[in-house]
Amino acid sequence: MIRVVTLVLVLLSLLACMRSTAVAPPPPGQSGRPAAAAAATTSGQIAPLPLAAPRWPALDREPELGVMLQRGATLRVRLLLPHRFADGRELPAGSIDIAAAGEGFRIAGRVVAEARCELAAVGSGRTFSVDGITCSGRLRLARQRDTVEVIEVVGLETWLAGVLPAEMNPRWPIEALAAQAIVARSYAAARWQTRAGQAWHLLRGTADVAYDGAEPPSAEIAEAISKTRGELLIHGGQAILARFHACSGGRTEDSAALWPDATLVDGRTPLARFMRPVDDPASVEGARGLKWTRTHQQWRAAFRLDELSDLLGTWSRADRSRPRIGAVRSVAIAATTASGRVARVTVTHKGPAGERSDELSGFEFRLAVGANQLRSLWWEKAVMASARGGQFVVEGRGFGHGVGLPQVSAWGLANDGVSGEDIVARYYPGTTLARMWK
Repeated sequence: MIRVVTLVLVLLSLLACMRSTAVAPPPPGQSGRPAAAAAATTSGQIAPLPLAAPRWPALDREPELGVMLQRGATLRVRLLLPHRFADGRELPAGSIDIAAAGEGFRIAGRVVAEARCELAAVGSGRTFSVDGITCSGRLRLARQRDTVEVIEVVGLETWLAGVLPAEMNPRWPIEALAAQAIVARSYAAARWQTRAGQAWHLLRGTADVAYDGAEPPSAEIAEAISKTRGELLIHGGQAILARFHACSGGRTEDSAALWPDATLVDGRTPLARFMRPVDDPASVEGARGLKWTRTHQQWRAAFRLDELSDLLGTWSRADRSRPRIGAVRSVAIAATTASGRVARVTVTHKGPAGERSDELSGFEFRLAVGANQLRSLWWEKAVMASARGGQFVVEGRGFGHGVGLPQVSAWGLANDGVSGEDIVARYYPGTTLARMWK
């Protein structure tokens, strides 16, 4: 009997050992996943593997961007090469008219029922032109309510060759152009991740990034793009929507002051974490070196009250949610940001119901009255003057919204021998600069 009990106990012990071995986690790199998936933390320990893949597309190869070039009820596009529809029917090179029709389009007299379609070029090189620019990418059409959107589908690196000469002087130092390439590439990659699956990712113009299409790049631009190919600012697999501007005036702005709710593509990580204010003496020195002090560093703008009334009235009527602005009587600073820039303004005006005051964000006010005349929101002086029937006079510093890379600073730092990568590092603390594709 004792022998039987002993045998049973031995068997139970062996079974317990087998269960323990079966559930023990394998060593890192031996779990059936690639060893590279187990990342080392700053403490030298192995970080836990993610339980699920992220919801955004991975930046493991050069993205194809959809760049929206023009929209309207009826548009004219010039095909520089013959193009084919999906069913194989061919359109010869030449101008074609495109209009909204039903749920789709009328293209050169032919109705296409889909709300999105692409025409494939027959051959290579420059493919089509629209709205004054020439393109080398694919032609995509999309419907947005009653309007047609003309979109170029183009590789990100090819797109950069049309961005740099539109955003910087193409003969500037290569390292300044390299800094601009990294920042614009990061911005585009972030838009691509955020708008995955949509007809387009970027707008051509100041709403996103200036773009001149398929123009031969200067030797400096070609080198700047080549030497930084695939390099972008990233955090946890997410590209940083890296904003930039012309000149900070001496200190950059906090992204949260203008876009307080902006996050990375995960919807949780604040974008402002990577674009905090930094002192920027290079902006002052750069403006002086370029002889742009009176245009980019210190400037003066004057607006007649009747001019302000027209500009703000047009702005207010463009959106029903905006206050209706009548005849402007005065403008005053209502609040400032931590960097000293204008956060809100009070506009006193007279309408059919009498005189009243409304507060507008400084950002909206600047765009409404003209961002090239009211060059920034860093106002050192803002007064109402009685000359010429009443004027609003502003003396300010810098050019642009002030967030992220100042282009004038990039010029100055590059002339001092600072690399493009080190220039970028100054203005986007907390990010990682990584080469994501070759």
